[in-house]
Amino acid sequence: MSASQAAVGLKVFGHLMAEVITKKLCCKCGLCVSSCPVSAISMTEEGPKLVSPCKVCGACYYGCPRSQSFSGELLEASLDSDKRDDVLGRYIKIVSARTKLDKVAARAQDGGVVTTLLMYAMEKKFIEGTVVASKSPTDPWKPVPLLALTTEEVLGAAGTKYSNCPNLLALGDAAYGYGLSKVGVVGVPCQVAAARNVKVQPKAATKLGDKIAFIIGLLCMESFAHGKLLEYLSSHKIDVSRVSKFDIKEGKFKVYIDGSEALSVPIKNLGVCVNEYCHVCRDLTALYADVSVGAIGSQRRWSTVIVRSSLGDKLFEGAVKEGYLEVADIGSGVETLKKIAARKASKK
Repeated sequence: MSASQAAVGLKVFGHLMAEVITKKLCCKCGLCVSSCPVSAISMTEEGPKLVSPCKVCGACYYGCPRSQSFSGELLEASLDSDKRDDVLGRYIKIVSARTKLDKVAARAQDGGVVTTLLMYAMEKKFIEGTVVASKSPTDPWKPVPLLALTTEEVLGAAGTKYSNCPNLLALGDAAYGYGLSKVGVVGVPCQVAAARNVKVQPKAATKLGDKIAFIIGLLCMESFAHGKLLEYLSSHKIDVSRVSKFDIKEGKFKVYIDGSEALSVPIKNLGVCVNEYCHVCRDLTALYADVSVGAIGSQRRWSTVIVRSSLGDKLFEGAVKEGYLEVADIGSGVETLKKIAARKASKK
């Protein structure tokens, strides 16, 4: 680090290691890897690792959603919605919705809203590709980051995996591998915070953030370490290669094989599987997304949708008007959503 850099207090990968990674706060989103201009950082099972000399630019540190530079106020200020709730954050509207596309409904976790929005955006040329979590072709149910370039790839990635995935590694692929300029990003709250951060934090890799066309957030209470989840399922005689779907409903973690329920256990029983870094997260509803989507508060086979920005409203309303989605009043479901969001926000 040069004397001039030291004088202004620039923080770099060494600070990220000391303040985030070694303290087990790193959420393994992959943004630091994609932000590095000299590809000096690699993602491992244990987290980001420096594999060649650091350029001391600070992009990795200032883009990180868990670094001391992170400011929720800065991210929230970038959303142009008028309404604000102390628990649910900024929003324009909250509704229930579901897909009107049969091929999506056949594969969807709940209402199929995320997949449908992405397919709509690609077909209307709003984006050239999108960052999603897909499934490993070799390791059953292990999520892997994917830059989906076709609607078929988007459809193939549908469904919730419940294990952590460094989605934002694919953002680097989009920007530098394919040279895309309009990219959709889908992620859980920590990944959404990272994606928004790289768009608005001046010291982050904002040229990378400029490639992001919109951000869709997934409601998330916590995620599971893939290896630990497999061990737990194995202890219950579940062959994960035969699993057709995982789901969480009414406080139960459910496993389906060939469409039939094979296991249903209280979610608290999987506490040993929860990723350590999830314990410090207080965001259930992806507060900094353009559109947040999840199942809490809506009836079965529908999704709860929180539209947070005018950009998100344009995307969502366009899909509704073009016949991709149908909408219903969420009613008292909002109170259910607020109750659970408040529970996560106040957890010790």
